[in-house]
Amino acid sequence: MTEIATPGQLRMSYLRWALVTVPAVVLLGSLSGLLSNSGYANRWFAALDALLDEGFALEAAGWKGDAGTAIACDPRLRARYGALAHAFSARGQLACYFLRAGTRRVAFHFALADADTYYLFKPGFDPALAAYGLGHLLVDAVARDLIARGLRELDFLGDDLPWKRDWTDTARAH
Repeated sequence: MTEIATPGQLRMSYLRWALVTVPAVVLLGSLSGLLSNSGYANRWFAALDALLDEGFALEAAGWKGDAGTAIACDPRLRARYGALAHAFSARGQLACYFLRAGTRRVAFHFALADADTYYLFKPGFDPALAAYGLGHLLVDAVARDLIARGLRELDFLGDDLPWKRDWTDTARAH
């Protein structure tokens, strides 16, 4: 049976995490307006690939890396996600977020966004800092940014997991 945290429990947990670390969020939006000039596009995609490498390393840092199921563990899967990132960036729909502790990136979201919904495909965080709730801190910062931008839904995608139940009582089959 999945345990569901009450809003009060989540608020207390969030306050504990927030007091320990102050997040800084980096949003990679689209530079689609610059992509008509291949010089800009090449530099953008090279920078994007480097950032994706950092993000996918965070995803691989925990159990997914140990199990060999992380994106970074499979060159074909890494290429597929890279191609998706390039294609959705060109369409203005790529949304990658990083949470930083100081200058170090410690949590990551690989997501796509349309006019109404943020689709979280792959999260990742530094497991050495798991006690600080980095994943929850990043979800909170992302949700605030999405609300400010007028998006109405954050879809966690994938399996119904306990950490997702900290944010919603609703589950949807995909």
